Amino acid sequence: AAERPTAPATVAFAGVPQAPLKPFAAEEDALTNHLALDCEMVSVGTSGSSALAQVVVVNFDEKIVYAAYVRPPEPITDYRTHVSGI
Repeated sequence: AAERPTAPATVAFAGVPQAPLKPFAAEEDALTNHLALDCEMVSVGTSGSSALAQVVVVNFDEKIVYAAYVRPPEPITDYRTHVSGI
């Protein structure tokens, strides 16, 4: 089988046009009985409400099982990089 990348593609900075990022999904044998879910949020719109921007699932051994960036429904006004890492 072809070797898969170990991490998802990175996000470009705000205002830089780019194609949608492809989600990363590990092989089925990376699944374990225990998984952890992490969601990163950004501020959107004029109200500064929160919206999902990234979702990551790791297995018991802390290996990435799934990772994807999510395009919020409104323009991003604050990436919250100091918290989210985005």
